[in-house]
Amino acid sequence: MDIVALPPGVVAFLNALYHEQDLELTFEGLQVELERAWLWLEVHGAYSVCPEEENLLANLGFLLREAEASFELSSCSGILSRLQPALENAYHHMQHILNQRQRMAQAQDECLNDLLLAGWAVLQGRATPETLRERIPLALDRVACLRGLMEVHAEQLAPAFSQEVARGLDELEAALAELPGDEAVLTRAARAAFYADVFQEWEQDFRRQSEQAFGRYAIPEVGADLEEICARGWQLDRSRWGLGIWRLRKVLWPGLVARWEEQRERVLLTVEPEVALLPVENALEQLSEALTNLTDETRTAAQVLTGLEDSLESLSQAYQAFERARLSREHLSPTLAAYYDAAQGVLGGTVADPQLASLLLEEPLSGEFVRARESLRGYLATRDSTLLNQALSQIARTACEKARERELQVDQTGLDLDLQRWSLVRAR
Repeated sequence: MDIVALPPGVVAFLNALYHEQDLELTFEGLQVELERAWLWLEVHGAYSVCPEEENLLANLGFLLREAEASFELSSCSGILSRLQPALENAYHHMQHILNQRQRMAQAQDECLNDLLLAGWAVLQGRATPETLRERIPLALDRVACLRGLMEVHAEQLAPAFSQEVARGLDELEAALAELPGDEAVLTRAARAAFYADVFQEWEQDFRRQSEQAFGRYAIPEVGADLEEICARGWQLDRSRWGLGIWRLRKVLWPGLVARWEEQRERVLLTVEPEVALLPVENALEQLSEALTNLTDETRTAAQVLTGLEDSLESLSQAYQAFERARLSREHLSPTLAAYYDAAQGVLGGTVADPQLASLLLEEPLSGEFVRARESLRGYLATRDSTLLNQALSQIARTACEKARERELQVDQTGLDLDLQRWSLVRAR
């Protein structure tokens, strides 16, 4: 069974139905999400790229009406039995349509691609010219935004490249001014959109290279910022450290701790938790102390900066070991992967409890899954989130046991082959 991710407002209302709680507290949130879904259908349903998508868009409208009709029922179980499948299928349709349009993309830029797909739909009779006209202002705004980015990067752009991209954007604006037009005009727009994609690829590469310039610390999301602040600390007089210290203590440190706390609660590990988690915890404590020492006047600037760099190096090494110990989802069997997605989704607020209950009913009972199933069932009965984390740990343990069994089988096969070769040598 595929788990469909749902918006938080939908999850909250489905949970209230499943546990027969007061619906008034969550109904407004559901209404907001339904309004957004109707708006999504209005925007994305203004055209279709193929007969299959046309059917999906028509069915999406039916599913949203079915969801609203469920409110006419009187019991929580009755509403749930009608609302849950309608919304799961609706959001599945929406994601499928987006994925399909991505596969048929005419441009990498989302705004320009939407305009081009709408243009081809007009030519095929799958949309009205007005659908295309409505998208032209957004496309022109996007071109203006790209021109602004070019000005920002004027010093880094090679003159010949800059001129070529500018010429392409001029051609794109000219083609947009002639839309809606015939196939030749749309083809010109598609070819000119290529220059927008080329520049955006350059800009992304530039940002990546800028980040790699500070790649000493393998600390998620903030490693480059931490390294840059350290480098600035060595360059500046200590009296000018104020802004850097404020950013370290008030912005980067709280974000780093919050991300770690979220990670450690939901990670699957191939080793015992303390082996992978404790080094990171100890390194974070060391970093906290180093941040405190930055304003310790009894220590020299060189001492506190060296201490900060040492703590960051320790944290970087601990994070690398932690990443190596993480269990990859690809190593899970289909059933364990389904449990993993469900438990992670419930913890993240994108999977509702009745979705988890449906999964437990559909998946076959097998000895290797019993522990995780029982923990998940315990959560549904008590809503104790620690049981979800317990289930994730059991999933990791089961996956590791399976991996070791496969390794032993491979080792035994290799041993058998070695014995066969040795026997053949002796026979000769």
